[in-house]
Parts: sequence; structure tokens; C-alpha cells
Amino acid sequence: MFRIFRTSVRTLNGLTQRRVVIATAIASGSILWYSTSNRLHNDTPPFSENRLRLATTSFADLVGRDSSLRTIVWGSNRAKLLLPESSSDELRVPTAAAWLDNVALRDLAFHNEHAAFVDASGDVYQWGPKFFGSESPRPRLTLKGKNIKCIQLTETKVYALSTWGKVYALSSVSSNQQPPRTATKSTWLSSLLARDESLDFVEMVPREKLSWGEQVSSIIAGDDHLLAVTSKGRTFAHPVNKRANLCGQLGLSKVEVQQLRGGKPESVPVNLIPKSFVDPFKEASRIAFESPAPGERDYFSNLDDKDIHFCPLLFEIPALRGIFVDQVAAGSRSSFVRTSTGRVLAWGANEHGQLGLGNSATEETVVVPTEVILWRFMRANVRTKCVDVTAGGDLTSFVVERLEESKTPSVDLLMCGNGQWGGLGNDTYRNAQNTPVRTKNVSGLLEYNEQRKRLRPIRPYHISISPSRHVPLTLDSDGIGRDLVAWGKNLDGELGNGKKASVGVPKTMEGEDGERVMLVSKKTGAVRIEQRPAVGYGNTVIYWRIMP
Repeated sequence: MFRIFRTSVRTLNGLTQRRVVIATAIASGSILWYSTSNRLHNDTPPFSENRLRLATTSFADLVGRDSSLRTIVWGSNRAKLLLPESSSDELRVPTAAAWLDNVALRDLAFHNEHAAFVDASGDVYQWGPKFFGSESPRPRLTLKGKNIKCIQLTETKVYALSTWGKVYALSSVSSNQQPPRTATKSTWLSSLLARDESLDFVEMVPREKLSWGEQVSSIIAGDDHLLAVTSKGRTFAHPVNKRANLCGQLGLSKVEVQQLRGGKPESVPVNLIPKSFVDPFKEASRIAFESPAPGERDYFSNLDDKDIHFCPLLFEIPALRGIFVDQVAAGSRSSFVRTSTGRVLAWGANEHGQLGLGNSATEETVVVPTEVILWRFMRANVRTKCVDVTAGGDLTSFVVERLEESKTPSVDLLMCGNGQWGGLGNDTYRNAQNTPVRTKNVSGLLEYNEQRKRLRPIRPYHISISPSRHVPLTLDSDGIGRDLVAWGKNLDGELGNGKKASVGVPKTMEGEDGERVMLVSKKTGAVRIEQRPAVGYGNTVIYWRIMP
């Protein structure tokens, strides 16, 4: 096993074979809706067109039947992020990443040319050609002793959230992680806190004071902005760089950045005004030009926004004060929040309809959080509640629960945005979808629960949307594992079927032998781990995640 991983989780019991054969409804004790409208009956033939054959004989053999933990990768390896020591630029066949054998992680994230993960101890490792330069060696420890639980990557920075609610920023380039000259010398206190003074990082501080016991509970990053939500449901935004609010995705315009004056850092107030406000006619003009926002010409010309010290603050979004938020999501240049009542607000870039505001919202940028109507065309007695929102690139998904009196609840997956490569999942390839549409094959699924003696909805358990527009999803059923389905772009083999044709509807992934890919969970002592998909730019990873 690779020695840099000081803490790993090993299984105590052998991984049994996960083979499930689709039988009749009576034999299986369940009823599945494999289409969006028709029930699967006893005499219905297998839906062979709803299968996505992986270019491997047996996924179970690839994962391993012994007690080992294996990470499976496929897709683009041009940046050597999946297999650092491989000469192959593309993995059309799902392959075991031997350098991650017997390792379970708290989190794993990929950008275009750099990647990072959090090990079982809560330490952050980074690797990739952008991080190291021309080389692509194995991961290097860059943040130690902070008990990190999750990470978010942008082009120039890595953001890490600790279990104590602290947010840290690291550079995505190794050579930029040297501490500034003003850094203090190592003391007994810093040694006690396990801070490595040889590496530079910044702790992000909320500009508005948090209440007693309140802390940041989750973070999410787009290309140029970061969103955070606290345990009290307050929503904060952070400008990653100068482009953070070009489409109004911050939800605010007044921020404070740092610049050196007399060798000392000084906060400078700046208005990050969206481009649509600076030049309202920019879309109608045939000449492409940009007008700097007020203050940008004065302060930004000599300011390095790639520096992690560019802005060490989180700013509360004024329009969301008083609204209790359960979840934040971010596309490349768009932002979303899900409230405690199951409603969704969206703002930012909307040129592909990725905000889901409907055909009447034709603006390419929306600067004020606006509610997404998810109950269009529903009867008045049907209550609609969003239970999850996920965004990636210029695609957005909403997991919506439909409740009607005296009837079994149903759960739909709705998607909007750029479906040019089939990412909408409804067998269309539109590059602009303003109204969220129902995704086929994973919406309205039901199964029979033996314990409760009634039907229950099969819900999407976890969904990932890559910036390059492919979508893997796991379904939460009462079976011995979770079905893995995928669709969308496939030009780099990111769907793992050995082909390069995009897939327009969700399809269950299976090996060439017809065995369905079932992702499983297990318990090792007091720790529960599960197989979880992660996506990058044109690639997919199945890794073992340590669950809180």
C-alpha cells in the first residue's frame, strides 16, 4: 500500500458478490418503473435498451471479492490525475487505481489539471501537473491537523472545510504555497495545533459576526465564486477571483479585497458589478468588449487574484437574510439555495436556462435570488417539495418529492440547462432548457417494501454533475446495493462503455456479462464506508468514502 496514507480503513469481512438478477415482480417482491409512465408487469421483457454496458467483463471482479478496498477509474487521464504513473491518456475500460488500494477517504475532488483528497485523519493531499508543474508525481500532504471533512476546487485554489466549521484556502500550485515573508516563526502553540509553517494557507472569516454556536456547515464552489451555509441557515458568498460576479452569481456586489500598502495587507472595498450592469447592450453588440466595474480600474490592475490572500472573507448575502437555508449548490457561474421548506432560489448565469426559471425568464444573467417554480403542470392538490439540488457546469438537477393525499409519494428528477450532450436525460439534445424537465428512467420509480407491506419511492441517493456534462447517479433502494446509472457526454470515455457516443437518457451500468453495477456500503468497526462516484473533467471515479 502507498505509504503516504498514514490512516486507512480496511474491511473486516469479505466483500460478497453483488449479483442481482431482474426477475418478475412477484419473485422479487418489488415493482420498478423503468419508464416515466408505464409500470413493469410480470410479462414485460427486460429493458435491454436501458442498460449501459461497461467495457469490462465483471465489475464485481474488478472491485474484488476479498477484504480489499479498490478505487475504480475511467475516462480522461491526460492530466494523469486518475493514474499518475500511467502513460495512457484515456481509460476507456474501468481500471483499478492500485495506488489507492485499501484506502477510504473523507472526500475526493478533481479539477481539470489538479486534484485533492481528504484522508481518514482529515488531512489534505494535492497532486496533478498544475500543482507540481511539469511533473505528475503522487499526492503530497499540504494541510495537516485541521480535521478537514470536505474540499472544493477551483482553477487556482483549494477550499477546505473542517468539522469545526473553519474554512481554509490553499493554492492549487505547489510553488505558491510558500509562506509569506511576514509569517511568524514556529512556536510551541503552533506545534501543538499541528500547523505546518512551511506551507501557506488562509483561514476564511465571515465578515458578519456569527451567533453563539453557529459555524459553517457546508461549502460549494463554482468556477469563480464560493458559497457557504451555516448551521443557523445563513448563506455566505466569497469571491475566488476578479470574475466572481461577472454574471451576478455572488448575490452581492460590495466586497473587500486585500492589497499590500507599505508592506502590510490592507482591506480595500470594491464593487464587483455584473457585466450586464456595466454594459446593458453587450449581448446586442457585435463587438466584444468589456467595461471594468467602478473601482476595478483603480484596485484590480495590480492585484493578484490567484493569491489566496486576495480575499480572506465570507460575505452574507443580503437578499437571503431571514431565510433559513438547508443546502447550497453552484454551477460554473450560477448559484442555488434550498430552503428548509423545500423551495429553491437561483441566480447567476442563465444563458442555457440553467437556473430553471422558465421560458418567461429570458435574461442571460439574474442578479437577485429568484424562486424556481418546480410545480408547473401539477394539480392543485399535489404538494411539491425539493429535497436536493445539484449543479455542475451549466447543468442543474432538482430531486422533487410529490405528495398527494391517500397516494404513494413519488420522487422525480428534474433537469435544466445545456443538454447539448444529452445531460438533460430526456432523450433530447437541446443546448438551452429553461424549464426543468423530467428525467427518464429514474423518475417515478417505486418498489415494494416487505417490512411495511406497501410501495415506496426509489429516490436518487447521490448525483454528481461534471463540468464537462456527464452525470452518474446512484439509486437508493431496499436491495443489497445501489444501482449506478449514468448519461450525458462521453467524448473521453467517461461513461466507461468503451465508446465515445453520448447517451441521452439514464442507463443502468453493467458489465459485459450482464451483471449490474451495485455500489455497496459496509461497516468496519465503528466506521461506515460506502462506494461513492466522483467526477472530473471527462472522467469518473468510484471510491470508498468515510461517512460521518
